[in-house]
Amino acid sequence: MKNVLGGKMKVKLCFFVLFLIIVQGLFATNYCLYFDGISDLVNCGDANINYGDSFTVEGWIKMPDEWGGDRSWIAHWKWNSGSPYYGFFFRIGNTTVENDKAYFAVADTDGNSLGFQTDASIQKNVWVHLAGVYTGTNSYIYVNGNLAAGTQYGSTNGTVGNPNQNLYFAYEYWIGGMYMNVSIDEIRIWDDVRTQTEIQNNMYNELTGNEQGLVGYWKLNENGGVTAFDSKGNNDGTLVGLPDWIVCDSPLPVTLSSFTADYSNGSSNLCWTTQSETNNLGWNVYRGESETALENNTSICLNNSGLIPGAGTTTEPTDYSFQDQYPVLENSTYWYWLESVSGSGETENYGPISLSIPEEENNTPDHPSETILYGNHPNPFNPLTNIQFDIKENETGVLYIFNLKGQIIESQRFNSGKHDYLWNAENFSSGVYFYKLQTESFVELKKMLLLK
Repeated sequence: MKNVLGGKMKVKLCFFVLFLIIVQGLFATNYCLYFDGISDLVNCGDANINYGDSFTVEGWIKMPDEWGGDRSWIAHWKWNSGSPYYGFFFRIGNTTVENDKAYFAVADTDGNSLGFQTDASIQKNVWVHLAGVYTGTNSYIYVNGNLAAGTQYGSTNGTVGNPNQNLYFAYEYWIGGMYMNVSIDEIRIWDDVRTQTEIQNNMYNELTGNEQGLVGYWKLNENGGVTAFDSKGNNDGTLVGLPDWIVCDSPLPVTLSSFTADYSNGSSNLCWTTQSETNNLGWNVYRGESETALENNTSICLNNSGLIPGAGTTTEPTDYSFQDQYPVLENSTYWYWLESVSGSGETENYGPISLSIPEEENNTPDHPSETILYGNHPNPFNPLTNIQFDIKENETGVLYIFNLKGQIIESQRFNSGKHDYLWNAENFSSGVYFYKLQTESFVELKKMLLLK
């Protein structure tokens, strides 16, 4: 978990917590197609695409453990016995040699073929972005925006042209039909060589369909019906075998599962959790006084010291917390947004969520009549936990945290009042820890468990 904490508010307001959980619909839902590997495919018909002597094919795929083997997730391939074959196919192989490696094959109208196979296997059960590039003399594969190491086979001496064959997704017409068990999203075909920068800058974003060089674009975001529409308007696909429209948990650069705000002890606190991140450099947090403040450019960025570090690329959940140290007014409502920033400079906004600041009950501090150590929450935790306690009037206390050997690893002194102490154990290993509150008239020890 990443933790960024600012200074505490000077204005003491009454205890109030507003817990907002993101529900489906707050953020746009992305859909994709799931193919069962038995009879499902998309047939775009005799697609009118002239590939010429250079082109790029790209899209997102997610393969289960058992996906069929030696299958193409996209193919526009003309093959007839006794005559030249030409076009392309983008396949994943599962022979002993190929071992889940990606293979991008191109053949010209004279039947000369050129292929590129990755050295590394394509990871299964996660979304992977693949881009195959043909320059006329060479072919390459980019995996998640990075040029893959691999081996090139064969050569071509002519243009690919327009194959007199249907364009298929999750199916390849070779000697017989071969179906692939796979999820697919955001297929794009370009009539030029896309650079690594161009691939990285656009792989996470929906396109308008009017981009220069774009000759085929299937968003696969219809969530119903039997047509996969080509945004170029030329080669709509027909769903055969009824592949399933499913909610796509990726390939957005960040899959955000929750975003919450609470106000307590004079502090506005934000927490959010991601289920996965891809090339996420970090976060900006914005606050505004209206629901449209971000789009109207009237919001403020709260992390002035720089980006809140992201988790990079991970398929594991990541928790974040941030404390808004700007002043707030009682009886006011504020709106918050998150902005993720990828390593390639692309951004994605999430939110807003709102937080209402309660009216101040009085101007005097709340002095408890007795000292109480309530405990920590959550427990077990990873790596943040909140320790709540009261220190009675006219006393001071010290909160100690010990490791299993009894060594003090942290201590903090507190005055009389109600306290919530957020402990960040990011730099400590899993195990049992103890915390003790000690005042002039009170001492108590409790146990907590860190699980990473």
